[in-house]
Amino acid sequence: MGTWGHAFDQNDDAADLLDDVATTKDWAIVEERILTYVKKGGYEDAQPTVAALEIVAAALGEPPFDMDGDMLDWAAGHKTQAEALRGDALNAVDLVVGSSELAELWHEDDADEEDAEAWCNGMASLRSRLEG
Repeated sequence: MGTWGHAFDQNDDAADLLDDVATTKDWAIVEERILTYVKKGGYEDAQPTVAALEIVAAALGEPPFDMDGDMLDWAAGHKTQAEALRGDALNAVDLVVGSSELAELWHEDDADEEDAEAWCNGMASLRSRLEG
């Protein structure tokens, strides 16, 4: 799955999205990722969606503890857009947790139990931070 840890930025697809946003400074990338995920009903592409959701949480003043400082500063300037996206963001989190390939992988028998628990806790934290 191109993943080396349970955190939102510890996989190839999320790293690519974060790099694209950092390079272009384009909120539309964040919004499109979340809206597309919700429109398609989830399942695939959960990893970059989680990264986009963390950017929304940061814009709402509830960032993950390990987000890059430049990204935090940039996200802080998009609070209005993040507030408008909050409902779709919450729907996306629910899809990631409830019906994504990523969740299935974390719940497989051969998944590291500690990392799987950390991922579940991270998703619960993300949902709570998005709710405000």
